Amino acid sequence: AIERAIAEAREHAKRRDVERALHESQAQFQQITENVADLIAVLDTEGRRIYNNPAYRTILGDPVNLRGTTSFDDIHPGDRERIRKIFQETVRTGVGQRAEYRFLLRDGTVRYIESQGSVIRDERGQVLNVLVVSRDVTERRRAEERIREQASLLDQARDAIFVTGLDGKVTYWNAQAEALLGWTRDEAMSRDVKSMLFPDGRFECQTICEKLRADGRWQGELRPQTKQGATLIVESRWTLVRDDNEVPKSILFINTDVTEQRRIESQFLRTQRMESIGTLAGGIAHDLN
Repeated sequence: AIERAIAEAREHAKRRDVERALHESQAQFQQITENVADLIAVLDTEGRRIYNNPAYRTILGDPVNLRGTTSFDDIHPGDRERIRKIFQETVRTGVGQRAEYRFLLRDGTVRYIESQGSVIRDERGQVLNVLVVSRDVTERRRAEERIREQASLLDQARDAIFVTGLDGKVTYWNAQAEALLGWTRDEAMSRDVKSMLFPDGRFECQTICEKLRADGRWQGELRPQTKQGATLIVESRWTLVRDDNEVPKSILFINTDVTEQRRIESQFLRTQRMESIGTLAGGIAHDLN
């Protein structure tokens, strides 16, 4: 009886230690989940909400009112079945997956969400719940869309536009640069623009670079070579691009092809010279006569 009482006392003490550790763990989990900007949700195996942290308040309202609701109902209809299949696959295999989708809010607003799921197992190793950690990436997606739109507009420009880092490596190459210079975007990316457009090594940019560093821009006439070896004449405008701290980070090049224009001007000047010579010769002949 004494041994049994001692064993029970030890068991009670062990249980109290486990309960205390569990309580501390739950308190830490609650403190973390309630003070992070990420969206944290615990779902049952059918996708019903068991817990949502306070970060959901800014998107779907009071987390208390979300308890017991089906998480798929707030997903945009265009993404709903895809996300449901991913969720079911996670429950079946126990392997979490990353996914991007849209929330369709009650006021019609669309929010872009990036999620990572993982499973919570019971003592027997069976999937009990699914933990989903999400992040609202709407602003990032909008910024990416603006960048794509701007890039699309630049592709419509008649000028060859490209951007390099301070090391001269190409980071952007528009469609007209492809058409004019012969290098595709994939070929040009990360290549040194100086060796690519001036392979003979005659181009020295020391004076230009000093002007660019001093004034932030330079404009002049250059004679780059195409991929096929033809020499062009371009009016080139260089702009030094700075970051938010006014630290130079890249160079923007805008190049207008004036090869044909210069050829016509040269022919016109040659014709004028010939006319002047003819007039002079005519005058001399008249005087001689």
